[in-house]
Amino acid sequence: MKRLLVIVLILQVTILLVLGLLMFKKVNVLHGCDETIIETDTVINKVRIDSIHFLIIKQDSIINRIKIRENEEIKKAINSNDSDAVKLFKELVSN
Repeated sequence: MKRLLVIVLILQVTILLVLGLLMFKKVNVLHGCDETIIETDTVINKVRIDSIHFLIIKQDSIINRIKIRENEEIKKAINSNDSDAVKLFKELVSN
């Protein structure tokens, strides 16, 4: 019985030492004390970055289309005659 208790105690101390060393190594890596390089770019990050990039491009294209349409409407209003201006005003008021 005493022998079993000593064996269990030795195993427990050994496991605690190994875990302690692993935790110490991980803390050093997180604080930059170790020379190993940690690569954090994963597939999920790539997908997120690509989807954000796509949304930005989509929003930019929508904004550009709105600007183009606005400029066309301004040119149309500048170049219209009086009767067309009255029709556009009536349309605007009715909406």
